[in-house]
Amino acid sequence: GGEDVPFLPIYSEDYDPSVYRLARVYAREVPSAYIHNMAQLFPYERYYAEHSCWYGKLNSNIDKNGDCREDSKSGDNYNLCLSARGNSAEYDIMVKKAAQRIENSVIVEKLIGGKRNVVCISREDGIDACCCDACFNLWYKYGKTSVAAEILFFNDVAEEVERWMNSEDGASYKTDLQFVSLAYGQTECAPVVKNAASGKYEGISGLTARSNVGVLLAMISLADYSQELTAPTNAAARENLNGWRDFTDGKVYYFTYDCNFGGYIYPYDSFKFYTRSTFKSLAENGNAYFYINAQYNQSGVMTAWGGLKQYLEAKLLWDCNSDDKALTEKYFNAVYDAYAPEMKSLFNEMHAVADAVYRSKGIGSVKYSLGPMLYSRAYDSRYEA
Repeated sequence: GGEDVPFLPIYSEDYDPSVYRLARVYAREVPSAYIHNMAQLFPYERYYAEHSCWYGKLNSNIDKNGDCREDSKSGDNYNLCLSARGNSAEYDIMVKKAAQRIENSVIVEKLIGGKRNVVCISREDGIDACCCDACFNLWYKYGKTSVAAEILFFNDVAEEVERWMNSEDGASYKTDLQFVSLAYGQTECAPVVKNAASGKYEGISGLTARSNVGVLLAMISLADYSQELTAPTNAAARENLNGWRDFTDGKVYYFTYDCNFGGYIYPYDSFKFYTRSTFKSLAENGNAYFYINAQYNQSGVMTAWGGLKQYLEAKLLWDCNSDDKALTEKYFNAVYDAYAPEMKSLFNEMHAVADAVYRSKGIGSVKYSLGPMLYSRAYDSRYEA
Protein backbone atom coordinates (compact mmCIF):
# COMPACT_ATOMS: atom_id res chain seq x y z
CA GLY A 1 0.00 0.00 0.00
CA GLY A 2 1.03 3.57 -0.57
CA GLU A 3 1.20 6.42 1.89
CA ASP A 4 -2.54 7.01 1.46
CA VAL A 5 -3.40 3.43 2.50
CA PRO A 6 -2.98 3.36 6.29
CA PHE A 7 -3.71 -0.33 6.93
CA LEU A 8 -0.91 -2.34 8.47
CA PRO A 9 -0.47 -5.81 6.93
CA ILE A 10 -0.50 -8.69 9.39
CA TYR A 11 2.47 -10.89 8.52
CA SER A 12 2.70 -14.65 8.86
CA GLU A 13 3.44 -15.94 12.34
CA ASP A 14 6.69 -17.47 11.03
CA TYR A 15 7.83 -14.17 9.53
CA ASP A 16 11.21 -13.14 10.91
CA PRO A 17 11.50 -9.32 11.00
CA SER A 18 15.30 -9.54 11.01
CA VAL A 19 15.34 -11.03 7.52
CA TYR A 20 12.35 -9.15 6.09
CA ARG A 21 14.22 -8.04 2.95
CA LEU A 22 15.10 -11.61 1.98
CA ALA A 23 11.57 -12.73 2.75
CA ARG A 24 10.12 -10.03 0.52
CA VAL A 25 12.45 -10.91 -2.35
CA TYR A 26 11.53 -14.58 -2.30
CA ALA A 27 7.90 -13.93 -1.37
CA ARG A 28 8.28 -16.38 1.50
CA GLU A 29 5.73 -14.68 3.70
CA VAL A 30 2.77 -12.86 2.24
CA PRO A 31 1.06 -10.29 4.46
CA SER A 32 -2.68 -10.56 4.92
CA ALA A 33 -5.26 -8.42 3.25
CA TYR A 34 -6.62 -5.74 5.55
CA ILE A 35 -10.16 -7.13 5.37
CA HIS A 36 -11.53 -10.68 5.46
CA ASN A 37 -8.34 -11.91 7.05
CA MET A 38 -9.25 -13.96 10.13
CA ALA A 39 -8.29 -17.18 8.35
CA GLN A 40 -4.77 -15.81 8.01
CA LEU A 41 -4.59 -14.64 11.60
CA PHE A 42 -5.16 -18.08 13.14
CA PRO A 43 -4.60 -20.79 10.49
CA TYR A 44 -7.04 -23.61 11.14
CA GLU A 45 -4.52 -26.32 10.32
CA ARG A 46 -2.09 -24.99 12.91
CA TYR A 47 -4.32 -24.20 15.87
CA TYR A 48 -7.55 -26.19 15.73
CA ALA A 49 -6.24 -29.35 17.39
CA GLU A 50 -5.06 -27.46 20.47
CA HIS A 51 -7.46 -24.51 20.47
CA SER A 52 -10.70 -25.72 18.90
CA CYS A 53 -12.75 -23.18 20.85
CA TRP A 54 -11.11 -20.39 18.84
CA TYR A 55 -13.17 -21.43 15.83
CA GLY A 56 -16.80 -20.56 15.37
CA LYS A 57 -20.10 -22.23 14.87
CA LEU A 58 -21.99 -20.83 11.91
CA ASN A 59 -25.64 -20.01 11.40
CA SER A 60 -27.23 -17.73 8.83
CA ASN A 61 -30.07 -16.74 11.15
CA ILE A 62 -29.43 -16.65 14.87
CA ASP A 63 -32.76 -17.42 16.48
CA LYS A 64 -33.90 -17.04 20.07
CA ASN A 65 -32.69 -20.55 20.87
CA GLY A 66 -29.20 -19.93 19.48
CA ASP A 67 -29.40 -22.98 17.21
CA CYS A 68 -26.25 -23.52 15.17
CA ARG A 69 -24.85 -25.75 12.48
CA GLU A 70 -21.85 -28.02 12.97
CA ASP A 71 -18.36 -26.64 13.55
CA SER A 72 -16.85 -25.09 10.44
CA LYS A 73 -14.23 -27.06 8.53
CA SER A 74 -10.69 -26.34 7.43
CA GLY A 75 -9.58 -23.93 4.75
CA ASP A 76 -10.89 -20.39 4.44
CA ASN A 77 -14.47 -21.42 5.13
CA TYR A 78 -14.50 -20.51 8.81
CA ASN A 79 -14.53 -17.63 11.21
CA LEU A 80 -13.09 -17.23 14.62
CA CYS A 81 -15.14 -17.41 17.79
CA LEU A 82 -14.09 -14.14 19.37
CA SER A 83 -15.38 -15.22 22.76
CA ALA A 84 -13.46 -18.55 22.67
CA ARG A 85 -16.74 -20.36 23.42
CA GLY A 86 -16.82 -18.63 26.82
CA ASN A 87 -13.51 -20.19 27.97
CA SER A 88 -11.74 -17.28 29.68
CA ALA A 89 -8.32 -18.96 29.77
CA GLU A 90 -8.45 -19.76 26.05
CA TYR A 91 -9.72 -16.26 25.33
CA ASP A 92 -6.70 -14.73 27.09
CA ILE A 93 -4.34 -16.91 25.03
CA MET A 94 -6.17 -15.91 21.86
CA VAL A 95 -5.90 -12.19 22.68
CA LYS A 96 -2.19 -12.48 23.44
CA LYS A 97 -1.54 -14.43 20.25
CA ALA A 98 -3.36 -11.82 18.13
CA ALA A 99 -1.41 -9.08 19.89
CA GLN A 100 1.90 -10.83 19.16
CA ARG A 101 1.06 -11.00 15.45
CA ILE A 102 0.31 -7.28 15.41
CA GLU A 103 3.45 -6.46 17.40
CA ASN A 104 5.52 -8.41 14.88
CA SER A 105 3.98 -6.39 12.04
CA VAL A 106 4.68 -3.12 13.87
CA ILE A 107 8.35 -4.14 14.06
CA VAL A 108 8.43 -4.94 10.33
CA GLU A 109 6.77 -1.65 9.46
CA LYS A 110 9.43 0.30 11.33
CA LEU A 111 12.23 -1.70 9.68
CA ILE A 112 10.98 -0.84 6.21
CA GLY A 113 10.40 2.81 7.12
CA GLY A 114 6.64 2.58 6.70
CA LYS A 115 4.01 4.70 8.40
CA ARG A 116 0.96 2.46 8.26
CA ASN A 117 -0.69 2.43 11.67
CA VAL A 118 -4.23 1.04 11.33
CA VAL A 119 -4.99 -2.60 12.14
CA CYS A 120 -8.09 -4.32 10.82
CA ILE A 121 -8.88 -7.95 11.59
CA SER A 122 -12.21 -9.06 10.21
CA ARG A 123 -14.42 -12.03 9.41
CA GLU A 124 -14.06 -13.90 6.15
CA ASP A 125 -16.38 -12.78 3.38
CA GLY A 126 -19.72 -14.56 3.04
CA ILE A 127 -19.29 -16.51 6.26
CA ASP A 128 -21.62 -15.95 9.19
CA ALA A 129 -20.51 -14.88 12.63
CA CYS A 130 -20.15 -17.47 15.38
CA CYS A 131 -23.35 -18.24 17.26
CA CYS A 132 -22.14 -20.49 20.07
CA ASP A 133 -23.81 -19.95 23.44
CA ALA A 134 -21.24 -17.38 24.54
CA CYS A 135 -21.49 -15.37 21.31
CA PHE A 136 -25.28 -15.67 21.33
CA ASN A 137 -25.39 -14.20 24.84
CA LEU A 138 -23.28 -11.27 23.65
CA TRP A 139 -25.48 -10.91 20.57
CA TYR A 140 -28.61 -10.76 22.73
CA LYS A 141 -27.13 -8.47 25.38
CA TYR A 142 -25.84 -5.86 22.94
CA GLY A 143 -28.84 -5.23 20.73
CA LYS A 144 -28.85 -8.45 18.71
CA THR A 145 -25.77 -7.59 16.70
CA SER A 146 -22.67 -9.73 16.21
CA VAL A 147 -20.39 -6.71 16.17
CA ALA A 148 -20.24 -6.53 19.98
CA ALA A 149 -17.98 -9.60 20.17
CA GLU A 150 -15.60 -7.95 17.70
CA ILE A 151 -15.53 -4.65 19.59
CA LEU A 152 -14.82 -6.38 22.91
CA PHE A 153 -12.09 -8.51 21.33
CA PHE A 154 -10.45 -5.48 19.73
CA ASN A 155 -10.58 -3.56 22.99
CA ASP A 156 -8.63 -6.34 24.69
CA VAL A 157 -6.13 -6.84 21.84
CA ALA A 158 -5.50 -3.09 21.66
CA GLU A 159 -4.87 -3.00 25.41
CA GLU A 160 -2.42 -5.90 25.15
CA VAL A 161 -0.49 -4.25 22.30
CA GLU A 162 -0.41 -0.99 24.21
CA ARG A 163 1.02 -2.84 27.23
CA TRP A 164 3.83 -4.18 24.99
CA MET A 165 4.58 -0.71 23.60
CA ASN A 166 4.93 0.60 27.14
CA SER A 167 7.34 -2.21 28.05
CA GLU A 168 11.11 -2.22 27.63
CA ASP A 169 10.86 -4.59 24.65
CA GLY A 170 8.32 -2.55 22.77
CA ALA A 171 9.23 1.00 23.75
CA SER A 172 11.30 1.69 20.63
CA TYR A 173 8.35 0.67 18.43
CA LYS A 174 5.72 2.75 20.17
CA THR A 175 3.39 4.41 17.69
CA ASP A 176 -0.11 5.81 17.48
CA LEU A 177 -1.66 2.49 16.51
CA GLN A 178 -5.35 2.44 15.64
CA PHE A 179 -7.64 -0.60 15.50
CA VAL A 180 -10.79 -0.91 13.42
CA SER A 181 -13.52 -3.51 13.35
CA LEU A 182 -15.17 -4.24 10.00
CA ALA A 183 -18.88 -3.36 10.09
CA TYR A 184 -20.15 -5.53 7.25
CA GLY A 185 -23.23 -7.66 6.68
CA GLN A 186 -24.25 -9.01 10.08
CA THR A 187 -22.12 -6.40 11.81
CA GLU A 188 -22.96 -3.33 9.73
CA CYS A 189 -25.38 -1.74 12.20
CA ALA A 190 -23.92 0.25 15.08
CA PRO A 191 -24.66 -1.29 18.51
CA VAL A 192 -26.20 1.93 19.82
CA VAL A 193 -29.34 3.60 21.10
CA LYS A 194 -30.12 7.29 20.91
CA ASN A 195 -30.10 9.29 24.10
CA ALA A 196 -33.25 11.39 23.90
CA ALA A 197 -31.85 14.07 26.20
CA SER A 198 -28.48 14.60 24.51
CA GLY A 199 -29.43 13.53 20.97
CA LYS A 200 -26.25 11.43 20.89
CA TYR A 201 -25.95 7.72 20.23
CA GLU A 202 -24.61 5.55 23.05
CA GLY A 203 -23.47 1.95 23.20
CA ILE A 204 -26.17 -0.55 24.14
CA SER A 205 -25.86 -1.95 27.67
CA GLY A 206 -22.80 0.18 28.34
CA LEU A 207 -20.77 -1.15 25.39
CA THR A 208 -17.87 1.17 24.57
CA ALA A 209 -14.86 1.23 22.27
CA ARG A 210 -11.38 2.10 23.51
CA SER A 211 -10.02 5.48 22.47
CA ASN A 212 -7.94 3.85 19.69
CA VAL A 213 -10.66 1.50 18.40
CA GLY A 214 -12.76 2.63 15.45
CA VAL A 215 -14.76 1.05 12.64
CA LEU A 216 -14.34 0.31 8.95
CA LEU A 217 -17.93 0.76 7.82
CA ALA A 218 -18.76 -1.22 4.67
CA MET A 219 -22.01 0.36 3.51
CA ILE A 220 -23.32 -2.67 1.66
CA SER A 221 -26.79 -3.33 3.09
CA LEU A 222 -28.30 -0.01 4.13
CA ALA A 223 -27.05 2.43 1.49
CA ASP A 224 -29.04 3.19 -1.68
CA TYR A 225 -26.36 4.16 -4.18
CA SER A 226 -28.88 5.16 -6.81
CA GLN A 227 -29.96 8.19 -4.79
CA GLU A 228 -28.41 11.06 -2.88
CA LEU A 229 -27.18 10.32 0.63
CA THR A 230 -29.79 12.82 1.83
CA ALA A 231 -32.65 10.96 0.07
CA PRO A 232 -35.40 9.27 2.14
CA THR A 233 -34.19 5.84 0.97
CA ASN A 234 -30.88 6.55 2.73
CA ALA A 235 -32.40 7.53 6.07
CA ALA A 236 -31.34 4.26 7.71
CA ALA A 237 -27.82 4.58 6.27
CA ARG A 238 -27.49 8.12 7.62
CA GLU A 239 -28.70 7.07 11.06
CA ASN A 240 -26.16 4.25 11.08
CA LEU A 241 -23.38 6.66 10.07
CA ASN A 242 -24.29 8.92 12.96
CA GLY A 243 -24.44 5.98 15.34
CA TRP A 244 -20.94 4.79 14.44
CA ARG A 245 -19.62 8.37 14.56
CA ASP A 246 -20.79 8.84 18.13
CA PHE A 247 -19.83 5.34 19.25
CA THR A 248 -16.24 5.65 17.98
CA ASP A 249 -15.86 9.36 18.70
CA GLY A 250 -15.43 10.07 15.00
CA LYS A 251 -13.05 7.25 14.10
CA VAL A 252 -15.00 6.02 11.08
CA TYR A 253 -13.31 4.54 8.01
CA TYR A 254 -15.66 4.27 5.02
CA PHE A 255 -15.80 1.43 2.50
CA THR A 256 -18.47 2.07 -0.15
CA TYR A 257 -19.50 0.43 -3.42
CA ASP A 258 -19.67 1.70 -6.97
CA CYS A 259 -20.33 -1.25 -9.26
CA ASN A 260 -22.66 -4.20 -9.65
CA PHE A 261 -20.71 -7.39 -9.03
CA GLY A 262 -23.31 -9.45 -10.89
CA GLY A 263 -23.03 -7.30 -14.02
CA TYR A 264 -19.53 -5.92 -13.71
CA ILE A 265 -19.20 -4.29 -17.12
CA TYR A 266 -22.71 -2.83 -17.19
CA PRO A 267 -23.52 0.71 -16.10
CA TYR A 268 -24.20 1.13 -12.41
CA ASP A 269 -25.75 4.54 -12.01
CA SER A 270 -24.42 5.83 -8.72
CA PHE A 271 -23.77 9.34 -9.97
CA LYS A 272 -26.46 10.82 -7.72
CA PHE A 273 -24.79 9.32 -4.66
CA TYR A 274 -21.17 10.24 -5.39
CA THR A 275 -21.59 14.01 -5.49
CA ARG A 276 -20.12 16.94 -3.62
CA SER A 277 -22.83 16.76 -0.96
CA THR A 278 -22.04 13.12 -0.12
CA PHE A 279 -18.29 13.67 0.12
CA LYS A 280 -18.79 16.75 2.30
CA SER A 281 -21.25 14.92 4.53
CA LEU A 282 -18.87 12.01 5.07
CA ALA A 283 -15.92 14.35 5.64
CA GLU A 284 -17.91 16.08 8.36
CA ASN A 285 -19.04 12.80 9.91
CA GLY A 286 -15.75 11.63 11.38
CA ASN A 287 -14.25 10.33 8.15
CA ALA A 288 -10.74 9.00 8.73
CA TYR A 289 -10.47 7.06 5.45
CA PHE A 290 -12.67 6.65 2.38
CA TYR A 291 -12.37 3.76 -0.07
CA ILE A 292 -14.69 3.25 -3.04
CA ASN A 293 -14.93 -0.33 -4.32
CA ALA A 294 -15.37 -0.10 -8.09
CA GLN A 295 -13.81 -1.42 -11.34
CA TYR A 296 -10.33 -1.34 -9.88
CA ASN A 297 -8.96 -4.22 -11.96
CA GLN A 298 -10.07 -2.84 -15.33
CA SER A 299 -7.53 -0.06 -15.65
CA GLY A 300 -7.26 1.15 -19.22
CA VAL A 301 -10.39 -0.68 -20.34
CA MET A 302 -13.04 0.95 -18.20
CA THR A 303 -16.63 0.31 -19.20
CA ALA A 304 -19.96 1.76 -18.13
CA TRP A 305 -18.58 5.25 -17.52
CA GLY A 306 -15.98 3.83 -15.14
CA GLY A 307 -13.40 6.33 -16.32
CA LEU A 308 -15.72 9.23 -15.52
CA LYS A 309 -16.36 7.75 -12.08
CA GLN A 310 -12.65 7.46 -11.37
CA TYR A 311 -12.08 11.05 -12.43
CA LEU A 312 -14.95 12.51 -10.39
CA GLU A 313 -14.22 10.47 -7.29
CA ALA A 314 -10.50 11.25 -7.38
CA LYS A 315 -11.25 14.96 -7.59
CA LEU A 316 -13.87 14.85 -4.83
CA LEU A 317 -11.67 12.75 -2.56
CA TRP A 318 -8.96 15.38 -2.97
CA ASP A 319 -11.34 18.31 -2.45
CA CYS A 320 -14.89 17.59 -1.32
CA ASN A 321 -15.88 21.15 -2.22
CA SER A 322 -15.27 20.51 -5.94
CA ASP A 323 -18.21 21.10 -8.29
CA ASP A 324 -19.08 17.63 -9.62
CA LYS A 325 -21.31 19.03 -12.37
CA ALA A 326 -18.57 21.32 -13.66
CA LEU A 327 -16.09 18.44 -13.46
CA THR A 328 -18.43 16.24 -15.49
CA GLU A 329 -18.61 18.84 -18.25
CA LYS A 330 -14.85 19.22 -18.18
CA TYR A 331 -14.38 15.45 -18.50
CA PHE A 332 -16.67 15.09 -21.51
CA ASN A 333 -15.10 18.01 -23.34
CA ALA A 334 -11.55 16.82 -22.65
CA VAL A 335 -12.09 13.13 -23.41
CA TYR A 336 -14.56 13.24 -26.31
CA ASP A 337 -13.75 16.62 -27.84
CA ALA A 338 -16.07 17.16 -30.85
CA TYR A 339 -18.13 14.11 -29.86
CA ALA A 340 -18.81 15.43 -26.36
CA PRO A 341 -22.47 16.42 -27.08
CA GLU A 342 -23.27 12.94 -28.45
CA MET A 343 -21.58 11.15 -25.57
CA LYS A 344 -23.25 13.41 -23.02
CA SER A 345 -26.59 12.56 -24.62
CA LEU A 346 -25.81 8.86 -24.31
CA PHE A 347 -24.83 9.39 -20.70
CA ASN A 348 -28.13 11.13 -19.98
CA GLU A 349 -30.03 8.25 -21.63
CA MET A 350 -28.30 5.86 -19.25
CA HIS A 351 -29.51 8.02 -16.36
CA ALA A 352 -33.08 7.85 -17.65
CA VAL A 353 -33.01 4.07 -18.15
CA ALA A 354 -31.44 3.45 -14.76
CA ASP A 355 -33.92 5.72 -13.03
CA ALA A 356 -36.84 3.90 -14.64
CA VAL A 357 -35.45 0.52 -13.58
CA TYR A 358 -34.80 1.66 -10.03
CA ARG A 359 -38.27 3.16 -9.69
CA SER A 360 -40.06 0.12 -11.08
CA LYS A 361 -37.91 -2.61 -9.51
CA GLY A 362 -36.85 -0.94 -6.30
CA ILE A 363 -33.22 -1.66 -7.01
CA GLY A 364 -30.79 0.82 -5.58
CA SER A 365 -28.34 -0.78 -3.20
CA VAL A 366 -25.49 -3.09 -4.19
CA LYS A 367 -27.38 -6.13 -5.46
CA TYR A 368 -26.33 -8.99 -7.67
CA SER A 369 -29.38 -9.12 -9.96
CA LEU A 370 -29.39 -5.81 -11.81
CA GLY A 371 -26.97 -6.72 -14.59
CA PRO A 372 -28.14 -5.96 -18.12
CA MET A 373 -31.47 -4.49 -17.06
CA LEU A 374 -29.81 -1.09 -17.17
CA TYR A 375 -29.89 -1.26 -20.94
CA SER A 376 -33.06 -0.57 -22.89
CA ARG A 377 -33.64 -1.58 -26.49
CA ALA A 378 -33.28 2.06 -27.47
CA TYR A 379 -29.97 2.32 -25.65
CA ASP A 380 -28.54 -0.83 -27.22
CA SER A 381 -29.88 -0.10 -30.72
CA ARG A 382 -27.49 2.83 -31.13
CA TYR A 383 -24.72 0.25 -31.61
CA GLU A 384 -26.54 -2.42 -33.58
CA ALA A 385 -25.39 -0.92 -36.88
